[in-house]
Amino acid sequence: MYSAKKVEGKKLYELARRGVEIERKSIAVSIYQLEIISDEFPTPQSTIRIRVVCSAGTYIRTLAEDIGRSVGTGAHLSELRRTRAGRFDISRALSLEGLESILDPVSALIPMSEAVAHLPEVVLNEDRVAKTRNGLSSRFLDTSFTDGDTVRMVNTDADLIAIGVYDAEEKTVQPKVVLG
Repeated sequence: MYSAKKVEGKKLYELARRGVEIERKSIAVSIYQLEIISDEFPTPQSTIRIRVVCSAGTYIRTLAEDIGRSVGTGAHLSELRRTRAGRFDISRALSLEGLESILDPVSALIPMSEAVAHLPEVVLNEDRVAKTRNGLSSRFLDTSFTDGDTVRMVNTDADLIAIGVYDAEEKTVQPKVVLG
C-alpha cells in the first residue's frame, strides 16, 4: 500500500495514509541479482544491506518484507538508494556543488534523444511532423509494436519530435510528450 502506484487515479500511499487498504493485483517482476553487502554477521536485530538489480515495477519495500518473512523474522527498509535506472547510472550524476562549479551547467545535461534512445522508433514523414507537434496521431501499418508500447517519434533527420504510445487496434502512434 505504501507505493506511488496508482489505482483508479489515486496513489496507494495516499490511500494508506488515510487508513484505506484496497486489494492490489500481483505483478510479475524479475530479480536479476541480489547480493548481501553487510560486513556484520546477521542477527535477528541486524541491519542488513543488500544490492538488488531488478526489473521495472519491483517494490523494494515489498521485497524486504518478503525476505524477512521467508527467513522467519520480518524485515523493513530503513534506507533506499537507487543507483541506476535503465541506462542511467549514479556514476554520471553530479552533486549540487559539482553542478555549481561547472562554468556551463547546461553542458551537464543529457540530451533528450539520448535519454530515450532505448525506445523503439518510428520515422515520421515530413508531412506528419507538424501534425505530430499538434498532438495528432500517425498510422503505421508495418510495425512490430504491441499495444501500449512507448516509442520515439523522429523526423527523417532522426531529430526527436515526440514520445508516443502505439495503439494496435488503430495501428497508430499517439504523441504523449511533444518535444520539438
